[in-house]
Amino acid sequence: MPGPITYEKLADDAALIIKAARVQRADVFGYSMGAGAAILLAVRHPEVVAHLVEASGSFQSSGMYPKVAAGMEQMTPHAFAGTPIEKDYKRLAPDPSKFPEPVKKLTALDTSTQNWPASDIKAIKSPTMVISGDYDIIRPEHSLELYRLRGGGSGAL
Repeated sequence: MPGPITYEKLADDAALIIKAARVQRADVFGYSMGAGAAILLAVRHPEVVAHLVEASGSFQSSGMYPKVAAGMEQMTPHAFAGTPIEKDYKRLAPDPSKFPEPVKKLTALDTSTQNWPASDIKAIKSPTMVISGDYDIIRPEHSLELYRLRGGGSGAL
């Protein structure tokens, strides 16, 4: 993929795939980086998202624990040596020697500032499930903020 990887591109690409598959509206699940993409998919392309489920996702960089964010800056291709990610890339990629390129792009994405307006999150039309775990990379306060912006706790069904 030429150019940087961005949440906007991920969301727009997902919308294109959903439309190309001739799916009217999809139930969308995203985890971690995929949760950010799913959130932006619901913001940017509400017509294709029936239900949104996001797990371990954030809409602001401050939602992540600072130690995790600092660890993202240390992500290198060497960190993936021998992992299924590296093995599958090398097995499937047209040029296996280019493995460092997507790792660098994903590191840039993971360390980029994420500051999507609360008004965009609140305006999502799809019913949303927010999933957060006890050993999550996202601060529970941030997950609760996302939950509340989506209308959680209002008693509305």
